[in-house]
Amino acid sequence: MHTYQLDKPDNLVALLEESVAKYPDNRLFGTKNKQGVYEWVTYREVGRRVDNLRGGLVKLGVKKGDAVGLIANNRVEWAVAAFAAYGLGARYVPMYESELLHVWKYIIKDSGLKIIFVANPGIYEKVKDFPQGIPALERIFIIDGGG
Repeated sequence: MHTYQLDKPDNLVALLEESVAKYPDNRLFGTKNKQGVYEWVTYREVGRRVDNLRGGLVKLGVKKGDAVGLIANNRVEWAVAAFAAYGLGARYVPMYESELLHVWKYIIKDSGLKIIFVANPGIYEKVKDFPQGIPALERIFIIDGGG
């Protein structure tokens, strides 16, 4: 049997934190705006957003072993939510917007999601009643247009 000693950082959260410290002003993620022009966020900005969300999740009672989910197409918030959850020892369950409603419901129930983020009010309208049949699901948050 082989054993391996990994150099630090040896996990994704530590890797992000080290990268934020070493490369704070470097671009990390780029997304196209409505005009087709890339808008970039830096390591520092992503690190700040991860820290803020992690703190918010703590205030909501998320702890090690809990599950946090997201229904959205690819976007910066996928990574932010993942790193925030991982930093607490929580599980992260992402889903795409194009998935069928009954599949979302199955995944949310089966994974025991406590908190879920949804991309927009349209998705919220589709899942807003899920907590009635999924006791573990405590809160639903809208990323865009939630007021």
